[in-house]
Amino acid sequence: MESERSSNSSVSRRMRDDRRDLRPRSGMTWWRRLLGIEPRLASLRFAPTGEYSQEIVGEMQSQATFERLAGGRPADGASCEAEVSAMLIWEDDNPADPMAIRVDVGGEEVGYLTRATARVYRQWLTAGGFAGRPARCAARIVGGWDRGQRGRGYFGVELDVPAFYGPVPTDPPSGGSS
Repeated sequence: MESERSSNSSVSRRMRDDRRDLRPRSGMTWWRRLLGIEPRLASLRFAPTGEYSQEIVGEMQSQATFERLAGGRPADGASCEAEVSAMLIWEDDNPADPMAIRVDVGGEEVGYLTRATARVYRQWLTAGGFAGRPARCAARIVGGWDRGQRGRGYFGVELDVPAFYGPVPTDPPSGGSS
């Protein structure tokens, strides 16, 4: 009788412990934990400043993407200025630079923040409690002129982002997510 009671007690305790393992942790619901699915971080949205002062690197491989997103090259030989939206994504698993911040436009990778800018950006958002969160910002595809035999210009991207050296955000920039 005594051993049966202690056996039931240990089974009951194990069941309670098992239920505790299914409780939400770090924002995960019990079924996400059960299935091993990580929650998607809500993206931040930077309010436009009207200043497209942040350039990116590595965009040479994305010239065809830029041309498609910009609706082609201007026929009059002028430079393109197509307004688009960009996503800044923490790329911790990048073998070349584990501190990299990837820039996506139209759902496609188009380049990166410079190494120095990526580090400042990470410090700025980490200090504000937003480490790892992707961020959306206004962007502009520029260049891409075509002057026939006189040459063609390359496309580039300019981002409209807040100054990363300014005050650390206390709420998601512009308060929204997408």
